[in-house]
Amino acid sequence: MAEPIRLPLADGEVVIAVEDQKVRLTAPAGGALLTEDEALQLAREVVLAGSQLSDPTGEDAARWRRWPMQYVRFDAEPVAGGPTVTVHGWIADQTEANAVFIAVGNIEAGEEYRATELAEQRPCGVEDYEEGDEFRPYFEQALTDGEVFLFEHFGEDDS
Repeated sequence: MAEPIRLPLADGEVVIAVEDQKVRLTAPAGGALLTEDEALQLAREVVLAGSQLSDPTGEDAARWRRWPMQYVRFDAEPVAGGPTVTVHGWIADQTEANAVFIAVGNIEAGEEYRATELAEQRPCGVEDYEEGDEFRPYFEQALTDGEVFLFEHFGEDDS
């Protein structure tokens, strides 16, 4: 059984736990008044707890967990031919699978490129980008815009 999830609130704490193939929700006496963000977080956690009933290892539930920010790197080929490009992407608040769909959709949107390989995908945070890192501005812009993509073109003579 997984550890209970504790959500601190202004007027107490909500605890979500999986017990005996059921989800137990414990709220403060008299209930809890939730902000929009708290309500959405509570809903996500209850759904994840419910998924543990049929997926006790948590493997399936992990696919549904949103990452605050993730980095993806794809190889892509120009549709008209030419050298492969590397596409870097920063995608906020999405599941692992959704981030791939978003990235491929952005890469192939103009019908100039076709995504050929997902080369890397990982969670990332500000601690991954030192001041002056060439990719830090893209990461920071994704914090505002939700997603940013950088197409890196290499000529045939480039290494």
